[in-house]
Amino acid sequence: MDDNTLQRTVSLNVRNLAYRSGISQRDLAQALNVEETKISRRLRNRNPWQLKELTALANYFNIEPWELLVNREMPRPTLSWGSAHSPSGRFTGN
Repeated sequence: MDDNTLQRTVSLNVRNLAYRSGISQRDLAQALNVEETKISRRLRNRNPWQLKELTALANYFNIEPWELLVNREMPRPTLSWGSAHSPSGRFTGN
């Protein structure tokens, strides 16, 4: 597995966990103590996830860090942050 695939897997898992938990991008940013734009870039695979962020995310979701690295083949949620269809900034499912 190359680095890009691993980064995409982490992003997919974070999106799915957030979607299932009803957690917004803003909530994730606050949990990681970073700007919301950093979360957005990571979720869109524009910037890589940092190890300390994986640890913080695992703690936030009450899972083990390695679980973020495993491709779970879950349905991919559609993102609509702050759009007219999702004013709360919540994930919307397929």
